[in-house]
Amino acid sequence: MDLTLSTTDLLRLSVLAGAILLLLGLSEILRRRFRLPDEFTRKFVHVAIGVVIFFAPPFFPNAGAVALIAAVFIALNAAAYAAGVLKAVHHTTRPSFGTVYYPLALLLIALPFWNAWPDIVVAAIMVMAVGDAAAGITGESIRNPHLYHVTGDPKSLEGSTAMLLGSLAAILLTLIVYGDIGLQAAQLFMRYPFATAAAILAIALFATGWEAASSRGSDNITVPVMTAIALHVGFASGASADMLRFALGAGLGIVIAGVAYALRMLKSSGAVATFLLATVVYGIGGWQWTLPIFTFFLLSSLLSRWRKSRKQVFDTVFEKSGTRDAGQVAANGAIVGVLAIAWHFSGPDALYLLSLIAVAVVTADTWGTEIGVLARQTPRSVISGKRVPAGTSGGITLAGTAGGALGALVVTLSALPFIALSGVAFAGIVLLGVTGSLIDSILGATVQAQYRCRVCGKATEKRLHCAMPAERVRGAQRITNDTVNCVSTLITVLIAAAVLL
Repeated sequence: MDLTLSTTDLLRLSVLAGAILLLLGLSEILRRRFRLPDEFTRKFVHVAIGVVIFFAPPFFPNAGAVALIAAVFIALNAAAYAAGVLKAVHHTTRPSFGTVYYPLALLLIALPFWNAWPDIVVAAIMVMAVGDAAAGITGESIRNPHLYHVTGDPKSLEGSTAMLLGSLAAILLTLIVYGDIGLQAAQLFMRYPFATAAAILAIALFATGWEAASSRGSDNITVPVMTAIALHVGFASGASADMLRFALGAGLGIVIAGVAYALRMLKSSGAVATFLLATVVYGIGGWQWTLPIFTFFLLSSLLSRWRKSRKQVFDTVFEKSGTRDAGQVAANGAIVGVLAIAWHFSGPDALYLLSLIAVAVVTADTWGTEIGVLARQTPRSVISGKRVPAGTSGGITLAGTAGGALGALVVTLSALPFIALSGVAFAGIVLLGVTGSLIDSILGATVQAQYRCRVCGKATEKRLHCAMPAERVRGAQRITNDTVNCVSTLITVLIAAAVLL
């Protein structure tokens, strides 16, 4: 990676920094002169910086200059946020680190991609600059938009449509203008027109999904970074198979999310998260990476409906129901997605084994809970060994533990068509899955927030019970069941990585 800077580079950087500051000042003058909304300044700056980056590759041939200018504006924007300067940029509807995330995203994608694939960086930044601006302007200009929620911030169907179209335009424009460098898009369009077009559409959908799933300015980092990764996955090799696999991953994600949402296995936020996860996992690793986590999702969703009438008594105890939201999808699948991305860039088979272990953990935990709550025996605390009410976090039963082992066994079996496992390795994955579920129970009994209803006196994971705020009796308020699921999986994966290394 060439990060050296010449005198010419430094001079050009000074001019570029001055131009960006001038644009920022101009946007504020225009906003105040014409009494425009605060959002105008942020959108204007985003688009302007996108345009600047679009024309940057001929002037800055190595990543060092781009990384330096990004680092400078990370520091400047963070200082401005802390000092309360330029509130029209940092505090449009509520405080946001979006202006810090934006240059941070540029830094993160410029370092690995700029020297060899500057068009990846330009396209990713342009998607954010053009697509996000189009989404914001469209959503705010419509009197009665069709709103939906994935995370904290409301989104509109009209804004998401504008994001999709803006992302498509940004990617196409960049690949056409820079068709002979980096990804060599001009040749790809001529050799594989269908595969290229399908991949571009899939990447635009992927970017739109990330914009919908982000809140409080985090789209300024998630959209560019994930778009850059998607462009590399689909196009860097120049193989039509990679383009089609990524496009198929997006299509598969839409189908799975749509069907599961229609069957009420997923909430709307969970459907968006499932689409993103499926696109990453299948788009990178095909069925080898997808089948284990798909097996977990399908069988666990069916298991949650098994004897559902008997489980309804626990709806007031558990924090969430069997209809999964974005938090649950992320808690169960985010680590697999991260490992798939790491595998794409590095390639060791050990990462696939770690992903299989991660799926074994979440399966063992989910099956253990679904089967354990139906057990006739009274659960015992994993910490004290004392009897606890059914549904209590940290309570385990022999039936639940056996059910968890069965779940880990099933998902491990699903990987056998793709990888040869020795008897020891197979047993080790199942054992680690059960171990992870026990770690989950330990965390649930100690650090997860637990409440007691002030009205009926029932122990619960819910902050509100009987329409009243419940009293927290143990654990940290910010540590939810989703947090525990994710952390227990991460701990188990780290233990397995240490063993493998």
